[in-house]
Amino acid sequence: MDIQRAQAVLFGLAVGDALGYPVEFNSLEEIKQIYGPNGILEPPDPAHYTDDTQMTIALAEGLLEFRGIDIAQGDHPGDERIVVRRLLRRAAGRSA
Repeated sequence: MDIQRAQAVLFGLAVGDALGYPVEFNSLEEIKQIYGPNGILEPPDPAHYTDDTQMTIALAEGLLEFRGIDIAQGDHPGDERIVVRRLLRRAAGRSA
């Protein structure tokens, strides 16, 4: 996958996350009561993404850093922690 497609995937995820944020924990019936039968069609203003997007970005960054390491072949044992470190940094509110 080229960089533009990867960026588009992450952008689409963030937009979808922001669109669904206001109704994340609502039932389908509650969503229909609030937004009508078609559900939420416009992002809220301001549109906020959630920790789901943050964790996906951290995972993507960790996988990019991890790329090329073949732990099955014994390369850099323990480096699978790269992804975990990225997730923990994001969870702590620091940029990865």
